[in-house]
Amino acid sequence: MSSVTTLAGASWAEFSAAQNLPVSPVGRGTGKQVDVTAAPWRADPTGSRSATLAIEAAAASLQDGDVLWAPASSAFLIDHPWEAFSDSDPVDLPGRGRAVVSIIRKRAITIDFNGSTVRTVNHPIDAKGGLLFAFFKNAPDCRVTGIHFDMSFTGWNTLARRYSLCGGVMAFDKYGGATPSSTLCSGFEADHLSFKLFHPQGAFSVTNAPHGVDNNNGHKILSVFASGDSAAASEDTQNRGLYLHDITFLDGHNGYGCWGVAYSDARFQQITAKACTGAYYHQPSAKMAGANFLGPVRYYQYRCKGLEIVGILARSIPYAQRTGAFMGLCGAVHVHSGLPDNTGGGAVIRNIQAILDGETTQLGPSFDVGVSSTLSGIVGIEDVRIDCHTQSAAVGLLLVGNDGSAQSHYRVVQIQGSQRLNGPLIEVLNGSNVSDARRTIKSLYIDRPRALGFGSAGSIFMQSAGKTFFGVEKVTITGGEFSGEKSMLPGHAINFQGRTDGDTLEVTDCVVKSPVKPISAGSARLVERGNEHNNGSGGER
Repeated sequence: MSSVTTLAGASWAEFSAAQNLPVSPVGRGTGKQVDVTAAPWRADPTGSRSATLAIEAAAASLQDGDVLWAPASSAFLIDHPWEAFSDSDPVDLPGRGRAVVSIIRKRAITIDFNGSTVRTVNHPIDAKGGLLFAFFKNAPDCRVTGIHFDMSFTGWNTLARRYSLCGGVMAFDKYGGATPSSTLCSGFEADHLSFKLFHPQGAFSVTNAPHGVDNNNGHKILSVFASGDSAAASEDTQNRGLYLHDITFLDGHNGYGCWGVAYSDARFQQITAKACTGAYYHQPSAKMAGANFLGPVRYYQYRCKGLEIVGILARSIPYAQRTGAFMGLCGAVHVHSGLPDNTGGGAVIRNIQAILDGETTQLGPSFDVGVSSTLSGIVGIEDVRIDCHTQSAAVGLLLVGNDGSAQSHYRVVQIQGSQRLNGPLIEVLNGSNVSDARRTIKSLYIDRPRALGFGSAGSIFMQSAGKTFFGVEKVTITGGEFSGEKSMLPGHAINFQGRTDGDTLEVTDCVVKSPVKPISAGSARLVERGNEHNNGSGGER
């Protein structure tokens, strides 16, 4: 089904071997251990005074294979003790701000703080720009482990020449596809981290003074952001090997989750978010602008191949704790092709649980979504559970056809929607380019969906995004149960807005119980076998 091998609980070595990568990152741990609290650095481990310059100096001394180390149970206060904001800092990221630890053109560096805390208190973005703890560029086989990030920020940027990046860890390569993989941030690993990053205006803000064509430059609060060279078209110039695992986002965190871009052989494993929100703001009014897909896992594939996301748990902020609109969970997992004509592909997404706790009456729209995808190629989504603790206006699984790609094949297995999901369990939006009627999701196989509650659109709702064609060649749904027993306005069990009789909806061995409406196939050919309908009779037609 996919080029990615499924290895539950695999170590880096096992995963790398499965992807034909080196068994272990080359040279990691072969150098010296640099203790940031020891002479001559003497970073304060109590958190009572700034440790920024000491850690910066210790990091500057690192050579290939070294370990930047801190004793367990330490606390390090990170601030901005440098001189006035410079648009040239840090190196290779002009206008973005400063990083305490900059690993540039070095190899196999490890940052291991043994579970210690890195703390920032109300860093003023407007006065001092961005502030990151660690920044990597042209740094293969590096790792960050064992840190609790407790960081808060205020203010925002209003200048077009700046793009304020704040938060934990960033790996960044961008060379137009002209640099060998071996010199990029390939083999990058981040693990056993926890985050509580907070900004009063959410994860990012939109400005009226865009940086080039990008107006999301008010502020960005990043947890782990690994961005490969998105222009690279061949494997020998792509970032290869990204492994983010055992990461927790704590109550009160409202920054980004784990965000990966353009890595071949990428893996996200065992990531938990305890109270998610997708909120962002529009400056300078600081008014809530909307919601974005900012859950615990966000990935843009571009031309890369090989993606596995496994063991993700996310809960939205409970309705009682929401202070405004757009504060729902916008995807425990959000994966995006990144390109209109994506040549990447191959993904497995499995063992996902999204707990949605919104209300249809909440302030403004809710954007509660469990899993969303615009990936091309063969995609397997398995074992997804959507729990809705109240009458949540939500979508369990959102699949969106990618413009111009004729190669999207989805296999969706064991989707469960329990409690009261006041929206589709699975929603498919297809055909976003009216001038290009190439089939954007070619085939869809759904095995054992279970829906107890959903909205009037139906449990499985497939439409053409308002265009004149639909574009799914064949949909097969088998072994499902659709009862609608917890729905306020139950609709069709399956609402397939097929546009032509050349499209086929095949439904087998499903149970459709009252008060759910019958299966609707639109103009498509409907094939039923072995179904049990409202009246208890089998369906054969």
